[in-house]
Amino acid sequence: MAIVRFDPFGTFAATRGPWIPAVDIYETDAHDVIIKAELPDMTREDIEVTVENDTLTLRGERKMPEGIKDEQFRRVERTYGAFTRSFTLPNTVDAAKVSAEYKHCRSARKRSRARSTSKSRRNQAGRWSRAAGSRR
Repeated sequence: MAIVRFDPFGTFAATRGPWIPAVDIYETDAHDVIIKAELPDMTREDIEVTVENDTLTLRGERKMPEGIKDEQFRRVERTYGAFTRSFTLPNTVDAAKVSAEYKHCRSARKRSRARSTSKSRRNQAGRWSRAAGSRR
């Protein structure tokens, strides 16, 4: 009988699907429909927004970081590749007035190895504050 090495996380990696960016859709008091999409590490040129037949479509591709060789990665958990998201617009939306806005937000932080890893620390005023990058 052959010995087979068990990899408990191997099944998760095999079932990982394509990247689908998260979105929030809401209506303002002025009856504008707002669609916000999380598109990390993407530039304006990487994203295409179209409106056709009362359907808004977001298309793009998140690429692997440039300048980093495969052997330099210690872990890759984020998904990369092309995506398409389509949303049916309410009939109250005038397709001619649809606009898109791009806001660049920097989320990656470079950390030194010598930096403390505690999630909270006392500041000089004696108040507790969260370390950069931790969740509240």
